[in-house]
Amino acid sequence: MEDTGGEHVRSVSWAEGDFSLLERNNSPETTGHLGGPEPAAKLTERHRRYPELESGRMYRIVPAGSGGTVGSIGYRERTWRGEPVWETGWGAARVPGAGTGPAGGPRGRRGRPAGHAGHW
Repeated sequence: MEDTGGEHVRSVSWAEGDFSLLERNNSPETTGHLGGPEPAAKLTERHRRYPELESGRMYRIVPAGSGGTVGSIGYRERTWRGEPVWETGWGAARVPGAGTGPAGGPRGRRGRPAGHAGHW
């Protein structure tokens, strides 16, 4: 793909209408490394919490020139090994024409299928 120097994706602040994105990323394939899908009540609680994060933000990922959402990304401050750190979590749909891993889908860290890096 030729880089035209323009915008390729936009990050849009998390909003009430983004709950379906959490549902879409809650499949066994994308959450297997975390112990599997979360119950509906947990998803609802997380969706409510995202716009209220005090030390971080959650966004949905939108391709430029499109109204569709292809994923989410967020960051927050937390404590790890007794020290404050910044953590990120993301989820991405398979997008035609994107880079692919050995199994034909986008690959994340350690070769896991792209999808959801963590529940928080």
